[in-house]
Amino acid sequence: LQNDIEKVLEIAKKTPLSVAVDTTLAMRDRKDQTTLLQNLKIPVGFIVGKEDSAEPLEKSLAQCHLAAESHVLFLAETGHMGMFEREKECALYLKRFCESIFM
Repeated sequence: LQNDIEKVLEIAKKTPLSVAVDTTLAMRDRKDQTTLLQNLKIPVGFIVGKEDSAEPLEKSLAQCHLAAESHVLFLAETGHMGMFEREKECALYLKRFCESIFM
């Protein structure tokens, strides 16, 4: 994933410090949306990296069960950045998920 890492680092280097700080604080301080997830009447898609250290598997599993209709892609040997680590699988999953909703 060296090329992907380098691309992300280049983007990060161009990001103003204030934007990076504000984004990090917004993620840290965001309010719990469990109730929203429980009450959604639309399908919800999840992409779960089984090796994700930022969002442990147990927490992801618990969230997947909250929505009335969940579609879940579990990725073995994948961390928090499945869109880079398993790009093709994620793209195919998103395509099929969207087709199942909009077609």
